[in-house]
Amino acid sequence: MLSPAPTVDDAVERLCLDGCKAVRRYIQQMENNSPLDLLTGLSPTEKQRVLQELRDIMEVYERCELSEE
Repeated sequence: MLSPAPTVDDAVERLCLDGCKAVRRYIQQMENNSPLDLLTGLSPTEKQRVLQELRDIMEVYERCELSEE
């Protein structure tokens, strides 16, 4: 039995579990159109949504890190 394709939310959640440094690498990979196994089964539009959500999430973390200094 094949497992269902991940949803955008599933993909974002799973990628974020790897931590901030990994998410930054994933963003770079996606911006360079390098394949990510976890995104297999998502459409190009869905992959763009994952990328944008990861960027949005990391923007919040970067603001928090700067304000804590």
